[in-house]
Amino acid sequence: MRQYKKKADDRKSFESRAAAGQEQQARDVNKNRSFSGGENLPKNTICLLTLGPDKNNVGIKNLPVMITQVIYYKQSDSMRYKLCCKDGVLQGTYGRGELEPHPYLTAEVMGIKYSQLDKKVTLTPYQAHHRYLKIGGRNRSCRCRTDCSKSKSCKCRKLGKLCTKHCHKGIENLLCKLCVMEN
Repeated sequence: MRQYKKKADDRKSFESRAAAGQEQQARDVNKNRSFSGGENLPKNTICLLTLGPDKNNVGIKNLPVMITQVIYYKQSDSMRYKLCCKDGVLQGTYGRGELEPHPYLTAEVMGIKYSQLDKKVTLTPYQAHHRYLKIGGRNRSCRCRTDCSKSKSCKCRKLGKLCTKHCHKGIENLLCKLCVMEN
């Protein structure tokens, strides 16, 4: 009889340790969520808008944008964002999953001047991407050896573009605030 009671106690102990481990894992996951920007992004945040797979082989996969308006939908209890880029206001609204915030970037560095844009004329994300790529394209690289956000001679910064993985080839441990490492 003692053996059965001991096995039952061992099982309860094991179950309580497993439950504690799952709770710790949930806390860790939620901590990482809030660290990466949380669910809501404030107005005027600079983000990268991820474009569809049909643009992935053309050039860059992301378009630098600024959040101009946060829209809360009460019925679905969700948030959507209106965006603008360097060339104009984007059509429609976008979800949090499509946006990757970059808090160290500013509208000035990215060349986004929302107050000077014509709000009546809107662009699709693909039209904006096409205009963004026309400035430089896939084969453009600045080859800077310092942080491009502080460099006055950086081609990428002058054009209001982000650096790609081709810009700083061969330079390890360089922290460039304009870099977007592509896969």
